[in-house]
Amino acid sequence: MHAFTDGNAAGGVGLLLVHGGRDVRVAEREISMNVKQVFVDTAFPGLDSEVAVVAALGKLHNVLAELAALYLALVAVPAGAELTVVHDYEGVGAWMQGRWKTKDRIVAMIIDHCQRVTEIRQLRVAYRHQRGHQSSWAGRDDFVHWNGRADKLATQGSKSR
Repeated sequence: MHAFTDGNAAGGVGLLLVHGGRDVRVAEREISMNVKQVFVDTAFPGLDSEVAVVAALGKLHNVLAELAALYLALVAVPAGAELTVVHDYEGVGAWMQGRWKTKDRIVAMIIDHCQRVTEIRQLRVAYRHQRGHQSSWAGRDDFVHWNGRADKLATQGSKSR
């Protein structure tokens, strides 16, 4: 299974769960939300009210939405799943794999929680960076296609209440 994640500076969050083999992939589930809908009811300290989430979004911009999409992916798949998270913001995989150090308190808290969720839910997760806003005009590239759909879901999510 692949989870194509995206977030934007307006607070939109997009998640597209795709399953299938090398030649045929099928979208199983599409989720479009905003960061408030993802975090307010999760009891993350510092993200436990709409005001706090809006303040964090103002400081962290799209990074908060990208991490919200990651968190959403990790809780949306069945426990024990093998999953590749495909992300267009490099920090998602870099932080989860320990290649980048977290400098912001909220980012560190979300990454720590996502790592615990991965462990508790016994997920086997790989990370793949997919450059965003690429065209697939030169030939079929499912990763570009699905990433584009996740981006559209994030745009929709930024308009939701």
